[in-house]
Amino acid sequence: PNTALLEEQGIYFVWVQITPGLFEKREIITGKTDGFRTEVTEGLFADERIVTDGAIYIRLAQATGTLDAHSGHVH
Repeated sequence: PNTALLEEQGIYFVWVQITPGLFEKREIITGKTDGFRTEVTEGLFADERIVTDGAIYIRLAQATGTLDAHSGHVH
């Protein structure tokens, strides 16, 4: 769902759950969209869990330094 997508200067990201409570900010390439859901063509594996609701709260926690030091690392 589009609620999972974060955009920064034209680049799209999602938060991927690494372990409970640990998330990684991951750059993705998007494809087709219907306005509610967007295809991810690169950057994720089928079995990965992403944050679909509340991604903005993880972003805010990262900005305030309240996330684990490993969170937000982009590959």
